[in-house]
Amino acid sequence: MENLPEPLILEILTRLNDSTESTRTRLTSRTFNSAYPHLKSINLQYPLTMYLKSRSNTPQPITPFKEIFSKMVENLLRVESVCIGVDKRMRDVSFDDDVEGEGDGDDLWLSDAPVVLDQCVGLSEVSLPHLIMTLVAYMLSKSFISNVWLVGPKGEVEWGHGGKKKARILRIMDDGRHNLVELEVKNAWLSVENLNPMPMLTSLTLEFIRLDDEDLNELNRCFPNLEVLNLIGVGGFKLPKIHLLNLKTCHWTVSNVPSSLALITPNLITLRLECIRPTSLYVEAPMLSNFRLSLDQPEAFAVKKFQNLKTLWLESLFIGSLLLKFPITDTVDNLTLDSRNWAKGAFKSSQFTLEKVFTVFPNVSTLCINSSAWSELESCSDPEGWEMTTGRKGLKTFNVYLLLVDPSLTFSSVACHNLVELEVKNAWLSVENLNPMPMLTSLTLEFIRLDDEDLNELNRCFPNLEVLNLIGVGGFKLPKIHLLNLKTCHWTVSNVPSSLALITPNLITLRLECIRPTSLYVEAPMLSNFRLSLDQPEAFAVKKFQNLKTLWLESLFIGSLLLKFPITDTVDNLTLDSRNWAKGAFKSSQFTLEKVFTVFPNVSTLCINSSAWSELESCSDPEGWEMTTGRKGLKIFNVYLLLVDPSLTFSSVACVLDQCVGLSEVSLLIYHDVVANVSKSFISKCMARWPKVKWRWGMWKEGKEDSWIMDDDVNCLIDTFAKSA
Repeated sequence: MENLPEPLILEILTRLNDSTESTRTRLTSRTFNSAYPHLKSINLQYPLTMYLKSRSNTPQPITPFKEIFSKMVENLLRVESVCIGVDKRMRDVSFDDDVEGEGDGDDLWLSDAPVVLDQCVGLSEVSLPHLIMTLVAYMLSKSFISNVWLVGPKGEVEWGHGGKKKARILRIMDDGRHNLVELEVKNAWLSVENLNPMPMLTSLTLEFIRLDDEDLNELNRCFPNLEVLNLIGVGGFKLPKIHLLNLKTCHWTVSNVPSSLALITPNLITLRLECIRPTSLYVEAPMLSNFRLSLDQPEAFAVKKFQNLKTLWLESLFIGSLLLKFPITDTVDNLTLDSRNWAKGAFKSSQFTLEKVFTVFPNVSTLCINSSAWSELESCSDPEGWEMTTGRKGLKTFNVYLLLVDPSLTFSSVACHNLVELEVKNAWLSVENLNPMPMLTSLTLEFIRLDDEDLNELNRCFPNLEVLNLIGVGGFKLPKIHLLNLKTCHWTVSNVPSSLALITPNLITLRLECIRPTSLYVEAPMLSNFRLSLDQPEAFAVKKFQNLKTLWLESLFIGSLLLKFPITDTVDNLTLDSRNWAKGAFKSSQFTLEKVFTVFPNVSTLCINSSAWSELESCSDPEGWEMTTGRKGLKIFNVYLLLVDPSLTFSSVACVLDQCVGLSEVSLLIYHDVVANVSKSFISKCMARWPKVKWRWGMWKEGKEDSWIMDDDVNCLIDTFAKSA
């Protein structure tokens, strides 16, 4: 432990959830103790046990919470962020049971000035949220703290003997602390009375706050240089107006119903505004590029013309009514429409038509319509509402979320001869009487039942597809993809058709996932990147690949699949995986490295995943490790190891490294849960046996990203193991 590098020690201390754990850890070794002052963050949680001890009838010695925090701040060289919270179990604790003269063991003292805190030796009856406010006041007396997060267990701050009073936290923070850059406050009732400006503050987040600033004049005055403003569930407004010249990003979720809302923000770029039904809503943001607007019914919605708006999301109870209020905006390229909780026949007849959409936004190239908005669109009583005289030629990408209450109506609505890209999810589709869509180049169907058993209609109606994704599409019997222009295909077969076939002369990238079809035929001479996953290859056949460079094979028995594969001397990068294979499962393995290099003689990069390596180690044929071909061309070797039997694994690795003399890089990733001493011993033996190899060591675990160990850290591990041995 003493030889671990300081960056690694700091990383360990940083990952601890509570700073009290870091403080205890520093006592376990000199290394931790010397690294501790370099921590840059404090995460301190007020524990339930401390609160219960302070309320106990029997006096119990406890270290005051403020004293714990004070010592932490004093012992760190530079603090960049502070998070003070409470034990989640305290959310259910009542703070109203104190009576005067009791609870003197409490560490909850409220003060309006940090200097008073330093003089506090007694204890008060104030509730926990006041403790948080007090500590914040103290924290901000340290000029090197620039970020503060506050989390309290109650929605309101309690004062004294169960009475209510607003917290002057902003006033406390303003007490000479002008260097604050970022501030986040949650669950409080705040006053801005007599607050001085804080010109350095650029980011402010208020969540679930009651703010005594009815028109936001004080906020505009005191925080003139805000660039990021988040007002989430902030109440107490009457005529709020955000008027900030430097604001660039704003998220405003209005919790009550003010009579009007206004934003005058000349440099605003991103805005998310969620409100109910203000009497008037005014937005003046000429630089706005990304706008998400959610409101129930637009009564008096007004905006100055947007000059730079590119991405727009509109959500309303009646999207058609909102479109009538929106000015013509020819800069919008990406548009999403959603009718909030709309249902067929609700309230009144819909005024939403595609003609209106393309009239207001004539240059849209990507249009997404969510399910409720599409239902409103289908209910349009005007048959001419589907006629589009403008904008339709510019539409390139069309995404729709369907309910399919009436499948025939829905599919006739989707069909469009000029559509370039189409994505449909979670539906049951019929292609009966569907006209060809020659302009469509990209089609994605996810979790669909498609009434096209052999895919003849798909091949006929979409002849110019270049991208095809069939993810979890069912309803097939003898499906065959026969598309002459297809270049990229991802096909995940959800049912078990008797056969699958792909005849795609220009296909470059293919990912095919299926179970155990009776036959599987692939004819794709230009294929360069192929990922194939299947349980057991019964009758797998392919025409010779002429350009295949990268191949990933996954099967219950990788050895059996190799026997079905034609000799392919173009493959350079190969990955092998035995799906869910376990040692001794089903039957003896037929997987050997000799087979690998016989079928793929020119592989330079070989990656073997953990299950495939386990299958390889179980090979009953001792000659299976002998490689007569291909071994000299292997340059990079990557393996995921379980290390169930380290000696067997080491001898298996030795068989590869001793024969493949051209290896320039070896990457071995050891399973995350392997005992540390076993991993260290294995690493040490490998590096001592092959000192000239360029090693990369890492750890893997299912469902997590691989993590790599830096070279210096590996050397430290080896030195530590050598000394202990």
